[in-house]
Amino acid sequence: MLESVQDCIGLALLYACLFRDLRERHGRLILSEAEYYPNGLFNSRDRTCVGRLVHYTKPNSLFAELYEAPEGHVKRIFLLGVERGTAPHYNRGDVSASILFVRSSAGSGKTHHLALRYIRLLLETGGDSSTIVAITFTNKAAREMRERLLEIMKSIVLDLPFCGMDPLDMVGCRSKAEREKAKRVVERSLERIFRDYWSFNVGTIDSLVNLILQASMFRLDLPHDSEIAEDTSSLRGYVLDSLIQGIVDDEGIRAIFDTFLERYLEIEGENPSWYPRRILGDILSLLWEEEWKENKPFAMKQGKDPARLRARIMEVMEALEKAFEGSPSVRLGKVALSAIKSRNFRSNCFTKGLEECLLKGSASLDQRMVMLWRKLTEELSCYYRALSESKFWPYLEVYKLFKETFFREVNQGRRTIGIEQLNSLLQRIIGSDGFIPEVYYSLSSRYLHFLVDEFQDTNHLQWKNIEVLVEEALDSGGTLFLVGDPKQAIYRFRGGRAELMEEVLEKFRSLGPAEHVLTTNYRSLENIVNFNNVIFSRANLEYLIGEIPGERISGERLLKFYGSSYQLSRLPGGYVRCEMLKDEESCMERLKEILPSIRGYFADGDIAILVRKNSEVRKIVRMLLEMGIRVDSDVTIHVFHNPLVREIIHFLRFLERPDDRLSLIGFLLGDIFGRWTGMERDEILDWLMQNGSGESRDICARLEQDFQEIWPSRFEELKRGTAVLSAYDLIVLFLKVWNIFEMFPEDVSFLLHLLEMAKGMADKGDNSLRAFLRLSEGGGREEIFLLKTKGIEDAVTVMTIHKAKGLEFPCVIVPFARLERPNQRRGRDASRLVVPSRDELRLLYTPKEYRECCPELKEMYKRREEEALFEDLNVLYVAFTRAKRSLYVFLPEGRGNAFARYVFGLKEFSSSRKAEVIEIGRQEAPGPRIEREVADLPAIAAIDVAKGIK
Repeated sequence: MLESVQDCIGLALLYACLFRDLRERHGRLILSEAEYYPNGLFNSRDRTCVGRLVHYTKPNSLFAELYEAPEGHVKRIFLLGVERGTAPHYNRGDVSASILFVRSSAGSGKTHHLALRYIRLLLETGGDSSTIVAITFTNKAAREMRERLLEIMKSIVLDLPFCGMDPLDMVGCRSKAEREKAKRVVERSLERIFRDYWSFNVGTIDSLVNLILQASMFRLDLPHDSEIAEDTSSLRGYVLDSLIQGIVDDEGIRAIFDTFLERYLEIEGENPSWYPRRILGDILSLLWEEEWKENKPFAMKQGKDPARLRARIMEVMEALEKAFEGSPSVRLGKVALSAIKSRNFRSNCFTKGLEECLLKGSASLDQRMVMLWRKLTEELSCYYRALSESKFWPYLEVYKLFKETFFREVNQGRRTIGIEQLNSLLQRIIGSDGFIPEVYYSLSSRYLHFLVDEFQDTNHLQWKNIEVLVEEALDSGGTLFLVGDPKQAIYRFRGGRAELMEEVLEKFRSLGPAEHVLTTNYRSLENIVNFNNVIFSRANLEYLIGEIPGERISGERLLKFYGSSYQLSRLPGGYVRCEMLKDEESCMERLKEILPSIRGYFADGDIAILVRKNSEVRKIVRMLLEMGIRVDSDVTIHVFHNPLVREIIHFLRFLERPDDRLSLIGFLLGDIFGRWTGMERDEILDWLMQNGSGESRDICARLEQDFQEIWPSRFEELKRGTAVLSAYDLIVLFLKVWNIFEMFPEDVSFLLHLLEMAKGMADKGDNSLRAFLRLSEGGGREEIFLLKTKGIEDAVTVMTIHKAKGLEFPCVIVPFARLERPNQRRGRDASRLVVPSRDELRLLYTPKEYRECCPELKEMYKRREEEALFEDLNVLYVAFTRAKRSLYVFLPEGRGNAFARYVFGLKEFSSSRKAEVIEIGRQEAPGPRIEREVADLPAIAAIDVAKGIK
């Protein structure tokens, strides 16, 4: 019998060794179907109390609890498990601050802190949720935040734990009086939310700005029946088609487009992309998005005339030539002298100092030569600056025409306003007298407390649109709570700016904002945390910046934000594997090789493959489907990429052409025939080697002889149906006789899509099997073959890193981890630079020869390169920090991937590196597959200790 705490700890250690990874429940990994509450242990099935806590101990990360059972139950009840780590508590020291900035690295519980802050504000306002606004970045995050807040509130009212702890204790309510009052307040608030869900202001910043816009429509002087288009891409396509039509009908429009095409060909060189509509669409979309993102128009007026500057350069070069002719003892180098005489100011000699161009033994330069050379370099700088701007004037002329057409045909003709246009319009009225009272009057509420998550990705314009409400709230005694991490700023292309948090902090400095830094990682196991600490340490990143080829950049901005990247870990263990491979094709092959091993440790639903581009998502999704692995992804995939569908098509081809031997063999080698016969693929291959060399009819004869139990009903019946049934009915019969839905439930979505395709053809009067098979060979519009795989259960997740933001997975695979010079990826867009000034945007052309002669262009280009490098590094940081237990990273060496050389050159990994593999920790079994088995066991935590061990 176990009566002592030491005995309990010993038993806890024993079970913890046997079941290292137990089912996660309320923040603890518990080997039980009973649940822990502050006042005792309850049965999860009927909520009856089975014990009162009499002792709790926690040696290291283990916990052991002793319960005293009520009458009628076993004498002692024992609960054991492994703690994930104490959830963060609400910091009472932060309560008094009207402005609180929380800086948090990945997995540090920032969303948890925001939720606790919300609950605390709810208690302070007497339960009035209508005065509190919680803002997140995505709709998914907003939905999760609402669920989390409602769960906490429910836990408070019902006296249940949240994350394995007392929620009232987490928000600082410890006395009995405080707790009772808090329960009443939260209960009232819940009742109000259930009555009026609109008072529960938890959403995206887009949704809040839209509310403000709707409340301000009368001030914007828009038609009362105007529609708001949240996505203007189709409208922009409509306007572009209208413009292209105008080329035929209007000589003025044609002249503008002719000039644009001439300049496009000049800039693109000998190998331009020649899809005219796509070219125009991409360029106009880029300019449109940049303009509305920055809330500044492109400068349509021309700057300095390059022709005039060129004439001035010629004059200076002529004067310089005469100066050298008058001083023969000053001997200029051959290249420089030739450039001056030929007036070739594109020579790179003008990027050097004059002294560097002199020959040995030359006489000293006189003052006039030095002054003329300096003037020449200054004029060249001005010339290339003006030339870089003038290069894109034809582009901006087309864009100006595009905007005028959009206003005329969409804004006026269709009475439709793009959401990006409204954001800009709102800026014009937001500071006007009476704006705030009118908005609150229209909304029937007043906001006093603002909580913003993922602030580093907040669009600058959107923040400006709510900033006036924040300022008014602070003046009225309200609060502002910002949570962000500049290292996770990966939405710069949408207008997100990591510096925005610093700017807001500086603006409200006089109000004494409090800052809180979260340094503990509650998500990842120790080896993963330590790996990321090494990769993203400031000292190592300084080395990385120097290793990236191309123009030297300072990396000051990057290093500033990564100066506080170090994190503490809560739990030991974890596995990291990095492999350096030749190229991306090698990474794909390696992914295909290693997936079966990974799936031995993790359920498919616990594995995520994260990549940068949608094209990479599609490539991997197709590969997984070919491997017979279920996939959960946002991208659409071709229905005929599914292996089971391909087997069905093989069989249908055989039915349509009984002499098609290859189609019959293709079906026999598939999963359907193998499942029904119980034969492995190798056994079927052996059978085919003996019987499959003849004609199709010979194979059928052997099938009928060797598989008598399935031939009549599953081959012969379908062959007879070919003559009388439509393609749709034949597929339905096939699915029925082979019992496909029951045997392959994971492929139901693909099978239904196949049926929909056949039904669509039948509705059009084309019922024949031959017509359907022609369709399966690609004889139709691409969209009819496409199917979304999102929402498939227990499937491998494949998504872009941007969409994985805020998510976590037990196992993460990053198959293409690369960090390149930005111009290596952008190709022809590398020399296109958008530069914001105070009131407008400039579109500049910045090839290397321009930058070499113009320090201003060079500095702007380097600044853009540094921003792009910062964002690319952030993308890798987000990817690597999604992993909870295991992280696999493949680094392709090709295309100048400096990141591969960086990782394998770090001395911290020298002991873990073997050839081109870095392995940290070990992959431990049992994995989550065992967790589900444990979870399905009968309750074994509530045991009679006296009978448990003898």
